[in-house]
Amino acid sequence: RNLIINGACQVSQRGSAFTSDGYGIDRLWWGMFGMDQTAVNRTQSTDAPSGFKYSQKINVTTVETSIDSGERAYIRYRIEGQDLQQLATGTSGAKKLTVSFYAKSASNNSGHQYSVYLSNHDISGSDRIQTRSFTVTSTWQRFTFTFDGQEDITIRNDNDYGLQLFISLAAHSNYEASAITSWTNSSYAVVSGQSNFLASTNNDFFITGIQLEVGSQATPFEHRGYGEELSLC
Repeated sequence: RNLIINGACQVSQRGSAFTSDGYGIDRLWWGMFGMDQTAVNRTQSTDAPSGFKYSQKINVTTVETSIDSGERAYIRYRIEGQDLQQLATGTSGAKKLTVSFYAKSASNNSGHQYSVYLSNHDISGSDRIQTRSFTVTSTWQRFTFTFDGQEDITIRNDNDYGLQLFISLAAHSNYEASAITSWTNSSYAVVSGQSNFLASTNNDFFITGIQLEVGSQATPFEHRGYGEELSLC
């Protein structure tokens, strides 16, 4: 049911702490584009909501007080197109998708607004996105977002990525616009009011229980055994 592998952050084959861009906890990629000052530390944390053992914690170790043009930072998850054919994209019967995850902040960045968006990728290489915003606090919350089915283009049917999930924690205002609620070819990847997570070394972000499922309802997180998740990773 859950199209996300290792959404509970329990598999971390590369280690438990990471300071560079790229993959850390299995399947979760972190990138900072154009950032000339900032640095973060990413860890597999045992701070997690009830029913979970682990989360991914991101802590700012060097600040980026001013976000310049072209700069942004986000968590990314990619799904191969061949694993998404049940979505019936490119047809009038295209299925809705629901994203859910648990997140919290440190007390210093409680009340920050961040963005979540989906980007789908068709056979011609054209991307379409939808965006949403969410506001974190220093206590765990579950966030849920439903996205309309993609009727206009067909997701590729091969092992290249067909869909990407992004959690955006910082971006220049050039990327900001009102929430995009239908599939649109756009560079406005964050929602107006986006906060700068990278502005203070007292800022933390925790995430776990990441789920992407077909339909318009967020069901309880699908826990899989460690062995199954490790095999899928």
